[in-house]
Amino acid sequence: MKSSELISDEQLNAFLDNELDDKERAHILEAIRQDKEISVRFCDLSQIKNMVSLAYKNPPQPKQKNYTSAAMGRRESGLRVAFASLALILFGGLCGWVVSTQLLNQEDSTFQTVSQIKPGLLKSKKILLHINSMDNTRVQATLETAKKLLNFNGSNGKNRLELEIVANADGLGILRLNSPYSNQIKSLASQYNNVTFMACGIAKQNARLKEGKEIELIPEAQDIPAALDQILKRIKDGWTYVRG
Repeated sequence: MKSSELISDEQLNAFLDNELDDKERAHILEAIRQDKEISVRFCDLSQIKNMVSLAYKNPPQPKQKNYTSAAMGRRESGLRVAFASLALILFGGLCGWVVSTQLLNQEDSTFQTVSQIKPGLLKSKKILLHINSMDNTRVQATLETAKKLLNFNGSNGKNRLELEIVANADGLGILRLNSPYSNQIKSLASQYNNVTFMACGIAKQNARLKEGKEIELIPEAQDIPAALDQILKRIKDGWTYVRG
């Protein structure tokens, strides 16, 4: 019997809902990585789960006499699409999905990429940089963008910037104890008190299950339960999301 026939959709859903113990999670994770058919099924279930949960994050409200403007309605619709896109980005390292820059940046400065950021023209003072890859070009671009933003805005006064760098999937590697980028991160953290480095708890757990040992992070890294939750929370609070 093929391994793909031994893993049911119910088990994959339980994995997604974090309802399995460590041994079961390790078994499912290994099956996902080794069996293409299981990986495809897992990606399909992940996409459905996240699209549904994001689309219905807030239940429909009763109609009020004072209706919101059409512009507000369009913005909420655009944010809903972007939230769903972010979910695909976060799972993209495993599933191989690609989300276009255009989808994340349709007439809305809330969603940008590091190549689009111009510190002097940026209106927002609350920025979240997201990195989910250990590709050197992408990591360096993200860290250089962070440095430019911090240099331009400084850490004091009315123009003080709030910057968060959230790492998940393979990007968690930049915050690991043996990271080749640890010196750059330590330099930014020591020079500026308005930048925070955040490590995704789900990515950390998956790495622990895969490697069979605890994952050690640099002291500058702050643990968060899930990158997706942090990103969506910040966007709802008016932060600008920047994809690294």
